[in-house]
Amino acid sequence: MFLLDVRELDESGQIVGAIRVPLGKVMRDLPKLNLPADEEIVCYCAGGFRGQVAADFLAGKGFKARNLVGGYKAYMMASAE
Repeated sequence: MFLLDVRELDESGQIVGAIRVPLGKVMRDLPKLNLPADEEIVCYCAGGFRGQVAADFLAGKGFKARNLVGGYKAYMMASAE
């Protein structure tokens, strides 16, 4: 599993092991990013919207991609329990 954080660079926090590439850059520079074609890409943002946009975009380009529902906020809430 490849974690793709599509939030802007000035947004704080990050899931350990994630690679941050803002959504606009993903959409604009996809061929330059060398994302893994052979593993699932889990996209996330702060609350889930941009992550879903990224996952849909990547899936449309042939990647195995999905969104982390609820984004970083949901992840932090779940990890705090």
